[in-house]
Amino acid sequence: MKKLYIILSFIFITVFPQELELLSTIGNFEEANSFSINPAGFIFVTDENSNMLYKIDTLGNVLQKIGGYGWSEMSFDAPVDVFATTLEVYVCDKNNSRVQLFDKDLNFINEFKTDQNENSDYYFSYPISCGKSNQGDFFILDADNSRIMKYDMKGKFLQVIGGIESGAFALSNPKKMAVSSYGNLFVINNEQFIVFDQFGNGVLKLNVEFIPSNINITNEKLILNDDWTIRYLDLINGIRNFIIYSLENYIDDEIVEGLVFNQRMYVLTKEQIYIFRISKSE
Repeated sequence: MKKLYIILSFIFITVFPQELELLSTIGNFEEANSFSINPAGFIFVTDENSNMLYKIDTLGNVLQKIGGYGWSEMSFDAPVDVFATTLEVYVCDKNNSRVQLFDKDLNFINEFKTDQNENSDYYFSYPISCGKSNQGDFFILDADNSRIMKYDMKGKFLQVIGGIESGAFALSNPKKMAVSSYGNLFVINNEQFIVFDQFGNGVLKLNVEFIPSNINITNEKLILNDDWTIRYLDLINGIRNFIIYSLENYIDDEIVEGLVFNQRMYVLTKEQIYIFRISKSE
């Protein structure tokens, strides 16, 4: 039923323009390229230019920061995606072909890489997106091989999703992936929007009327964005319409990524985060 619920939510797509109320701006980044917010409300931001990872609060106070260019623990070479849970923070360290795992205070725990694995079917290279379901399954978007790798909570390889064996749902140029709490996968692939269920089956493929650049799911609130527009969908409530927000009159730079948390919409640009109020009626 959950899979069907999501499919129906996307079949009946209608967009309604909405107004926003800008509450504040926070952050001072060089070239932010990804962010995530954990259930406790702490925001984690990666900055590709400085190769830094920041932990900030909703007032913009920097609580911790780590990084710098390199390949050792707690350094990065193009951190392009961050995914935070209550206790863990995962960072796709793209050019080092690894995912680094930290605790909520940004202490290093482990790194995950597969370049030494003898079986090339299990490799991933240049990871550009990652996420974890409530069931503990971990997913990595492998840019080099245009596929998603699925692992269990202990790091054991489970399956390839979106590879050439997926037929009509094979990925060709994936840009970004988001994982719902139930393990459903939402992928931007060229100008297509593709959905896989938690078992890796392709269930929906749409050609969208705009060119999406990023996707985020936080607490089952889905955000698709291009450079100046946000499209928002609440997966939990089964809303069958994207709500569309044009931000050209609100922000000074192009949108990098958006997310929704506690009736607030957070919009990341290269230099800062804009925080907007979302009315309860939406």
